[in-house]
Amino acid sequence: MNGSEKTRTCGDMKVLELKNLSFEVHEDGIDRAIVHDMNLVIPDNKFVVITGPNGGGKSTLARLIAGIEQPTEGQILLDGSSDLLMFLVALREHIFLLGGQ
Repeated sequence: MNGSEKTRTCGDMKVLELKNLSFEVHEDGIDRAIVHDMNLVIPDNKFVVITGPNGGGKSTLARLIAGIEQPTEGQILLDGSSDLLMFLVALREHIFLLGGQ
């Protein structure tokens, strides 16, 4: 991003954006899509809960957003930037993971 480009914001708030995000694993000779072509925009100061059945990809999505796993396709952006260091510093101020049973 050069200096003339504007960052994507909702008002003055930061935006977390998942663009065409996909993650696949190769198990037993088969490619398995865990997250497929996901698009999501979350403005700053919003509380978002991701729910679903066991094996539905919730933990994988959290690992992708946290930078622990890399997407097979797509992008994770903060204010339009994919700068991983800036993203992780900002993310640690705002994310909370809750384990379930």
